[in-house]
Amino acid sequence: SQVSLPSPISKHNIFGREIYLKRDDLILNDRNLCGNKSRKLLNILENHQKLPIVASYGGVQSNSMLALAKCSTNNFEFLYFVPKIPSILKDNPFGNFKEALNLGMKVREVGNAVYKDMSNLRTSTLPWSNPDFKMGKEVILREVNSLGFGKEDLFWVPQGGCMIEAELGVSQLAKEIIDFIERSNESRPWKVLFASGTGTTAYLTSRYLNNHKVTGNKSLLDIEIIALPCATSAEELLHEMKQLEEQFTSLSDIHQNDIHIPYPIIIEPTTETHFAEPNLLHLMIWKSLQETIGVEFDLIYTPRAFEILLSHVNPAKTQIEGMNW
Repeated sequence: SQVSLPSPISKHNIFGREIYLKRDDLILNDRNLCGNKSRKLLNILENHQKLPIVASYGGVQSNSMLALAKCSTNNFEFLYFVPKIPSILKDNPFGNFKEALNLGMKVREVGNAVYKDMSNLRTSTLPWSNPDFKMGKEVILREVNSLGFGKEDLFWVPQGGCMIEAELGVSQLAKEIIDFIERSNESRPWKVLFASGTGTTAYLTSRYLNNHKVTGNKSLLDIEIIALPCATSAEELLHEMKQLEEQFTSLSDIHQNDIHIPYPIIIEPTTETHFAEPNLLHLMIWKSLQETIGVEFDLIYTPRAFEILLSHVNPAKTQIEGMNW
């Protein structure tokens, strides 16, 4: 069943460890957004009247793409860029791609070179005068103009919602976590783990906790934020977080009291995998989790996160159906 905020936290024994799950998967707002995207896109939902057109880029079956399409209905125009649409999708759309198209998404193929250039545009207001990103911006402006809008109308969403505007919703998440820890009356240290793609939620949660240490609340000093890199390497994940920090630094006139925010702890994976490729071990972890605690997780992030976590905690004693890793 779906719930309103704050989302519940349930306690489980998972692979011999006591773990609390923050059940954002049970959130369902009036745009049918649930999970992480309901947090990261809250700013867009609350300020849609000021957004004539929103544009983003990414994969053809992206969850972020579909979430933005849901936000856009009767609110704003949504323009989405992809390097290429597979012929099978052109002939017979399905999955997130079909649903986003039905919600009014305008999709454009731009090729690998332009797409790569777009991926370097990391702020919601694009640096139109910067010559380093010429190809991507030219294509964006052309397509925005073709829909009857100017560059001043555009709100740009970096892939996966990796933007400082996600702070509004993620701060709410961080507050819910703090409230839970305070109510638990347990003085032990807490470790809050995130299955990270871009690291946005982990970084912004860390930012919230550190900015509120000045309140003198001891519980804030006993929380470690840990990011498990499920889509990139640890090095690339740290780079994404640094880019977010640079955006806040550029707003120093607004955030005058900002202090340096320690980055979340990033656990280095001991194995390499290709993002979203079928993986037998990940399938076994997913099935074991579902059978053990009755929660149906996603197949992409959660199994990889548990693989990284458990191999780091105690590889010698971690077993799933007879497999060690």
